[in-house]
Amino acid sequence: MASIFRSGLMDGHVAIVTGGGTGIGLAIARSLAELGARVAISGRKQEKLDRGLAELREAGLSAFARTCDIREPEQISALLDAVKAELGEPTVLVNNAGGQFPTPAEHLAQKGWDAVIRNNLNGTFYMTQAVATRFFIPRRRGRVVNIIANIARGFPGMVHTGAARAGVENLTKTLAIEWAQHNVQLNAIAPGIIRS
Repeated sequence: MASIFRSGLMDGHVAIVTGGGTGIGLAIARSLAELGARVAISGRKQEKLDRGLAELREAGLSAFARTCDIREPEQISALLDAVKAELGEPTVLVNNAGGQFPTPAEHLAQKGWDAVIRNNLNGTFYMTQAVATRFFIPRRRGRVVNIIANIARGFPGMVHTGAARAGVENLTKTLAIEWAQHNVQLNAIAPGIIRS
């Protein structure tokens, strides 16, 4: 499919895409690489990253992959070290990583609630804060895109991820104001059903 964007639009950029081994994340990584960005994909499962990396390379695109659990700040730090060494300092962060499962609220166990909030909300904040404080704010340049969900009218059957994604939406708005002085821009995208 032909891109609607100018060729070379992302030349000179280094982008990190969390949850970049499959689905929406891999499609985003592919688009960024096609537009000229140097792209790092991350996720918790090496096999998914290997398949995603192979798909990108089959398309003639270069990318870098490394496992990272965004719930663990020390793993985020190691990822950022590796990205800087391999590709240079990041200028774009796409927070796509997330996990959830359908369940009625009355059947949702505390363990399930905690796992989704910890990953989708806490992990997104840890990743954003780490990249911004280490690279974006000192350089006074950076772009963050948070992938959320269509939560405007609630999210029946997915109360845990609906709450987490609503938190990320507010996080996006809050940090967009706080970090405007540093030329760090944040946006959230709430996709519906995606063919990817």
